[in-house]
Amino acid sequence: NAQFINLYEIACLLPNQRGFSLPFHYQLSVTPNFGVDVSETVEFTVYDSVCQTCDRPGHCEQKENACFIDGICYRATATNSQDWCKQCVPTETTLAWSERTHNSMPVVSDLPRRIILTHGETFSLKLNGIDPENRPIRFTMD
Repeated sequence: NAQFINLYEIACLLPNQRGFSLPFHYQLSVTPNFGVDVSETVEFTVYDSVCQTCDRPGHCEQKENACFIDGICYRATATNSQDWCKQCVPTETTLAWSERTHNSMPVVSDLPRRIILTHGETFSLKLNGIDPENRPIRFTMD
């Protein structure tokens, strides 16, 4: 069913395909209430350009530089929102999360070269650090 917008435009909701994998291919045509087609059939493909490429209606292929995990497309190096140590590494697999291949160490500045304390002396140190992946930095001292 469609809604008439004007002489050149109609609007129709596509069926809910939740739980199914892309791409979806539709053939659309305009048929008034009396059942006779008044337009040519138009082929329409819905796909996710992050991990798929389509060269003609209904003919799509998985891109080599992306992952398709649990029905969702991810760009290469995308991080799993539930586990930062997992990411899309298409050279390993395009269907599952892989272990993170690189983790740059934080850069800590203003570190004193030497600290000498006597027993019972209070110690305070301000540290500045930046993580290249913008992850939180936690400092501990033993």
